[in-house]
Amino acid sequence: DAHVGGTVEITVERGGERIRQTLPVGDLHAISPSEYFEFGDAVVHALSYQMARHFNAPVSGVFVANPGYVLNAAGVPRGAVISSVGGKPVATLDDFVRVVGALADGERVALRYSTLDDPKGTETRVMRMDRSWFPAHRCRRDDATGLWPCEPIAAMSSNVRPSPAMASCA
Repeated sequence: DAHVGGTVEITVERGGERIRQTLPVGDLHAISPSEYFEFGDAVVHALSYQMARHFNAPVSGVFVANPGYVLNAAGVPRGAVISSVGGKPVATLDDFVRVVGALADGERVALRYSTLDDPKGTETRVMRMDRSWFPAHRCRRDDATGLWPCEPIAAMSSNVRPSPAMASCA
């Protein structure tokens, strides 16, 4: 940790020739998710550098850590990387929270995602927001306390509720 932001010199041998390189020392915490968003019993966070590197995928999108109720009901699997919601790109967790946080209870929206097993292929599913049973909140890691305090994401004032179905007896 003391060398973060500095450089380190290394010597490697390549083809019998010694090569000296000076490399920057990066901060692992800066490229690791430090917050998550929970909504509809689902848990998502930014795609980590480690996962993207492991699957040779770009560090972009929102990783589904747990599909919970809403994403599972929509057919979105654990490990999916969501790239757009309602036709709006979501490259970061902030983008995702902005779009999904504005959804009213019962509102439906299309999600586009890929899986890390097939990062070039995409799928589209329709998710129905559930705020009645599962309030939305965003949690951030607090390194001083070691806890993950959460902030609620306010529900929309105009809830979109499906109207009851009517059956006629004829």
